[in-house]
Amino acid sequence: RAVHAIGLCRYLPEFLAAIRLKRAEQALATKALLVGRLHSLLEAARSRLWEKRQRALRRWRVAFYTVSLARSLMVQARARRLQKAMRKFWLLRTRLHEWATNKAEEAVLEAERRAAEEERLEAERQKAEEQARQAEAR
Repeated sequence: RAVHAIGLCRYLPEFLAAIRLKRAEQALATKALLVGRLHSLLEAARSRLWEKRQRALRRWRVAFYTVSLARSLMVQARARRLQKAMRKFWLLRTRLHEWATNKAEEAVLEAERRAAEEERLEAERQKAEEQARQAEAR
């Protein structure tokens, strides 16, 4: 009996250590499995977050380029409108200048013609008065 008691006393600590070791192995294996699953979930979440950031960055880039393109197109359209307006202005200016010059020359010629006509009429009137005086004096 004493041999069995001594053997049992020697065996129990080893047996309890083996039970603790087995429980620790099971807990560690469970935690390792859980960490493995969580790691894959964490990596998937990180990749989704990275993709979301990339999409947001692309949207910002596209918005920036769109605004930049719209502004450059507006500047080009404004420049085209200005060129068109300047072309019309110079066309009208040259044509109106020619027209005004011609009309001014015509007005000067008309004024000279009227003045000559008035001088001729005045000369005829004076000649008629002179003839009437001479006829009365006779």
